[in-house]
Amino acid sequence: MTVRIDLAVILVVIGVAYEPSDAFALALAVFAHEVGHFGVARVVGGRGPLLLQVGSGRPYLRGVEGHLPTLAVLAAGGIAALVPFTASLYMEYFGAKLRSAVVLWTLYQWLPFPTLDGGQLLTRTVLVGIERSLFRWRILWALGMVTVVVLGLALPELARWLVYFTAMALLLGRSEAAVMRYQDAYEAWEAGDHRAVIARAEQVPTFFTDDEVETITLLGLSSARAVDDPDAMDTLALALVPHHPERVRTAEQLLRTRHPSGLPLADDAFAALDQGRVTPRDLEPEQWADLAFHAASAEAAAGRVERALDRLERAATFGFDQLDRLQADPELGPLLTMPRFAAVVRRLEAGGASGPAPAPNAVTGG
Repeated sequence: MTVRIDLAVILVVIGVAYEPSDAFALALAVFAHEVGHFGVARVVGGRGPLLLQVGSGRPYLRGVEGHLPTLAVLAAGGIAALVPFTASLYMEYFGAKLRSAVVLWTLYQWLPFPTLDGGQLLTRTVLVGIERSLFRWRILWALGMVTVVVLGLALPELARWLVYFTAMALLLGRSEAAVMRYQDAYEAWEAGDHRAVIARAEQVPTFFTDDEVETITLLGLSSARAVDDPDAMDTLALALVPHHPERVRTAEQLLRTRHPSGLPLADDAFAALDQGRVTPRDLEPEQWADLAFHAASAEAAAGRVERALDRLERAATFGFDQLDRLQADPELGPLLTMPRFAAVVRRLEAGGASGPAPAPNAVTGG
């Protein structure tokens, strides 16, 4: 059995703010609810452990196959609440508290928020025809808010608890938002709607963690490449750390097409390296070498000869060894007669990376 930290905090707060017996009554109500999920899940093939938590019964669905068994697992928590409720009828002092806790917790779980049992049941029944996950998710949030308002107006004595319940559901929803947005973007990607994927990846909420941002950004980058949208590639690449392999790959692609954002992306990667924020091992040597070569070609195309030579020297330092490619690049034509270019050629002929490393300011040409 596992007790989630959010539930533990709630129980401690109730025990301090009210009475320890109130916290104990709620703990029993939660325990009965979760045992209902757990027991039915085990009968129909579920493999999840018993989990005391404030969310829905969805964690117990792992290993459960079939529509009806899934609904049975989700509904079992509320049905199991009948056991402690019935028992409370035969208790004198503690019975009233236990009964109240069971009713309130069951009401909370059956609210139609997507993070609770009520929302999960609606998702798999009434709303099953809505294909987009994020749209379904938003409908449930709207429905949940309306339900809370209606209940609050009809039963004013429950208003305080409804506020608590809504706050708990919102906290759960915030942690679930990244999963839902990624799932929605992935569904659009599977349908070939790359523009929709890009739009979702470019509108990531600020409260997402770095890992969540990276996951959906990488999906967006794949769609941006699929539709050859350099502006979207640039925007999404900026959401990744400067030395991320996909950001470097994007920089190379933009450099090859002479998009103006290619060089700034390359400069960011090399600046991170020179400032010690990353090490050469954070990328394959070939990626560093190719990035420097493409940057050199772009600088030469822009007429910045010295900066182009700086980057060629850096490419050689990283082991660039494609001499034919170097001499055949038309943008590097103006450099062919320059002593520094000839020195780079000699380094490549002699083994490339054995030469001295360029100074840090060689990245920016300063």
